[in-house]
Amino acid sequence: MQTDALITALAGHGDSPGYSPTPDDEQRALFEIFRQADALVSRIAARTNSPTRALLAAMTVEHAQHALQVAQLKLARLSRQSLVHELPAQTLTAVRVVAEDPAAFVAGEARLPDDPRTVPTGRLQFRTPADCLAAMVGIDYFEARNRMQAADDLLPGLDEHGFPRGPRYPQLARQLAVGQSALAPMAAAARKLEKLRPGIEARPDAARFAEEAESRVAESVAAGVPKDTARLFNRISDALDDASDCPTPREIRNKTGIVVTKVTRHFTYFTACMLNIDAEVFLSHFAESDNARTLAGNRQAMAAAATVPGREAARTGPAAGVDADTAGGPEAERDPQSSPEPELLPAPADGPDWFDHPPGAETLEDPPPQGGSDPEIGASSEGPTPAQRHLQTLLNLMRASHPTPKGATGLPTSKLVVHINLETLLGIARGAGWTAHGLEISVTELRKRLAEFGVIPVVFGGDGQILDYGRERRYPPESMKLALSARDGGCIKPGCAVPPEHVEFHHIEPWSEGGTTSVWNLGMFCTADHRAADKGDLGVVMKNGVPWVLLPEFEDPAQIPRRNTHWPGQQPPLF
Repeated sequence: MQTDALITALAGHGDSPGYSPTPDDEQRALFEIFRQADALVSRIAARTNSPTRALLAAMTVEHAQHALQVAQLKLARLSRQSLVHELPAQTLTAVRVVAEDPAAFVAGEARLPDDPRTVPTGRLQFRTPADCLAAMVGIDYFEARNRMQAADDLLPGLDEHGFPRGPRYPQLARQLAVGQSALAPMAAAARKLEKLRPGIEARPDAARFAEEAESRVAESVAAGVPKDTARLFNRISDALDDASDCPTPREIRNKTGIVVTKVTRHFTYFTACMLNIDAEVFLSHFAESDNARTLAGNRQAMAAAATVPGREAARTGPAAGVDADTAGGPEAERDPQSSPEPELLPAPADGPDWFDHPPGAETLEDPPPQGGSDPEIGASSEGPTPAQRHLQTLLNLMRASHPTPKGATGLPTSKLVVHINLETLLGIARGAGWTAHGLEISVTELRKRLAEFGVIPVVFGGDGQILDYGRERRYPPESMKLALSARDGGCIKPGCAVPPEHVEFHHIEPWSEGGTTSVWNLGMFCTADHRAADKGDLGVVMKNGVPWVLLPEFEDPAQIPRRNTHWPGQQPPLF
C-alpha cells in the first residue's frame, strides 16, 4: 500500500476521490498506526502457539524497534530545525493534551493550534530545542542532545547553505541503515570519533587516517563487543598522541601503589594502581586459582591453607579432599629436567583433549565438592565468589612461611607471558605487546622485561602464526599449550569470554581420522563450544596458520569465517 493511500485510509477520508492528505492527516495516521500495531501484537500473542511464528513476530518487532530508533533521530533533528523551544506556553499545553489523549484529534473533533506567525518576544519557555524535547517527551536532556548529534553524524541532511549532504560518518551510517548494528553503540562511537576529529584533522594524512579509523570502528561496533571497541578507541587515541612510549618516572611515582581508602568496623578498603606488566602477575595468579580442575584452584585446599593456621599437613601434604595418587606426593616435587617425562595414561577414544594426564599430574579429575565434612573448611555450600578467591589467593601467598610444592596447597604459580608481533619487536612497525590477559605493554618496557627471569616471550608473525613450537602427539605438551594460548587468547568462538586457563584443545582434523597434534591443527574451545565443534555445530578453518570459526547457519547465514575479537591481538595493527 502506498503511503498516501495508507494515510487516507487511516485518517478517515478514503471515500473522497482525489483527496490529498494534510499534515494533520499524517499525524492522525501516525497515532492510528501505533494503536493498530499494539492491538495486532496483542492478538498474535493471544492466538499464536507456533514457536516459528512467535520467533518471527519477535524478530519483526525488533526490526521495527530499530526503525523507530532511527525515527527518533530524524524527529530530534526536526525539532531542532523547527525551533520547538520557541513555542508559547498555550501551544505546548495543547500539544501535550493531544499527545496524552489523541482520540478526539484522530476523529477530527479537535485540531492543533496554529504555529506562531512571528518571532516570539519575552522569555522563552525553554532555552534550547534539547531542553524542550527532554521536558515534553520525558527523556533525559543528554539523551535529547545525543539524538540530535547522532542525527548529524549518521543521517543525510542539509548543510548550513541548504544543500544536501551525506552523513558525517558514512560507514557507520551504512551499517545503521541496513540494521547491522544497534543505534546506541553506533551513536556512541560517532560521538567518540567526533571528539577525536580535531586531532585527526591535524595530521598530514588526515583523510586516510579518518577513513581507516572509521572503518575499524564500524567493524568493531558490528562485532558487538564493547570492550574491544573501547580498546580500539584507546589505540586510535594513542596513535594521535605524541607522548613518550612509557610513562615518566614521576608519573609512575605519583600513581602506582596500594593505599587504604576506607576503614570501617569490619572491613578495610584498598585501592591499587600498578603498571600493566605488574598487574599481569596478579591476573595470572587469579586465573590459576579460578580453575577448580587444578590443585591451585582446589577450594578445600585453599580454605585449609587460609582458615586453619598451623596445619602443616595442609601446607606440605596432599590437598584436602584430593587423592594422594592424584596430588603426586613426592613425585610432585620432582624436577622435570632431572627425570624422564612420565608415561601418558591411556585415554578413552572419546575423551577430552584438554590436558595431559601423567601419573602425579597437578590436575584433578573433577572439581571437588564445595564445603565438606570439616566444619572449619568451607562452611558455605555455594563456595567462595571469584572476588573472594582472588583475595584468598593473595592471603595464602603472603601467609606461606616457606617454599611449598607447586600448587600443593592452593598456592598458584604464575607465568608472565608476553605476546608481541615480530615487526613491532624489531622496530619495523608501530605498536606494543600485550599480556595473556589483555594488558598492553609498551615496547620499551617489553624489551627491558624480556631480559628478566620468568618472562616467556611468544613472538608472532604478521598473520598471527606462532614462529616456533611444534611437537606431534595426541595431547599437546605444556610448551604447545602455551603457544596456542598466546595465539588464540582463549575460546575461539566469537563472543565467548572463557579464558585460556579454562579451555580444552580441539583437533580441527580429528585425531581418530589422522589429524596431527600441532599448532596448525589445534584450536582452543571452552567445554560447551568444544562439544558443539565435535558435533559439527561449529566449524573451524585455518587461514595463515590461525583458526577461524564458522558459526551455525541460523546465527550466520553468510557463513563468514570469524575470529573472537574478545581477546587482544586478534586483529591486525590499526595503522
